Amino acid sequence: MTEQTAPGPGPSGARSAEQASSEPIVDAVGEVSSLQVANRQTSSLKRGLAVLELVARAGKDGVGVTEVAAQVGLDKSSASRILATLGELGYVRQDINRRYFTTPKLGKLAHRRPGVQDVAALARDRLEELHAQHDEAIHLAVVNGGEMLFLDYLQTTKAVRTEIPMVPRPIHEVAVGIAVLAAVDHDERTQLMRESMAAAGRRLGRAERVALSAQVEQAQERGWATIENNDDITRVAVALVDASGRPVGAISMSGPSYRIDPVFDRIAADTITAATDISAALRV
Repeated sequence: MTEQTAPGPGPSGARSAEQASSEPIVDAVGEVSSLQVANRQTSSLKRGLAVLELVARAGKDGVGVTEVAAQVGLDKSSASRILATLGELGYVRQDINRRYFTTPKLGKLAHRRPGVQDVAALARDRLEELHAQHDEAIHLAVVNGGEMLFLDYLQTTKAVRTEIPMVPRPIHEVAVGIAVLAAVDHDERTQLMRESMAAAGRRLGRAERVALSAQVEQAQERGWATIENNDDITRVAVALVDASGRPVGAISMSGPSYRIDPVFDRIAADTITAATDISAALRV
């Protein structure tokens, strides 16, 4: 009788055994590698958001790279890279003193979240019509906490023009904010003023409060607001009101006083009409 031996592992059997032992290892390594990449990406995102939040909290004083690094727990080079990336994306800007500030882009995203009307989109066509009538600078701003957040800006094509920065401003410091204060009741105005002074970082003195009250009362009587900054610029602002009757923001037209003042009545009337039309669109 011939002795039979169990077949030894041939070439194909050897490959199968090797694959059986190695494939799970390869898969596990691949999973770990992917997980590590995902963790690094998540960590980078968290650091980026932490830096952005820190810059936003710094408000009008801004923040430097060294402060960011210390408060977020980064080395200075990492903080600098993150700030540079945020700057490239348009979320922060750096001034001449090398301090960082947020830009209106972040607030614009907030006002485009689901369930919230896009005021800028609803108003744009009507603002372009108003601009075509007078060819002067037009701003659209909305209430954002204690500040007015500027969402849109149409500049004049005339040689002499005003350059008003599109940066958030405390409500009581701008004409569009005065228009909003004039459109709310006493209790809400008091609350808005608290938030506005907090945004400005200081309380108003008695003389300033009296002057502001006079501006608000005049705006209520006239149907439009203005503010005098001793800069030879004339401004007219009108509140935008939503379906609940609350002001969500305001529009304004401004320009050199020598050009605006002679036709002020017409500009005021047309700005009021435009604001009324936009408010109607907000109620639809």
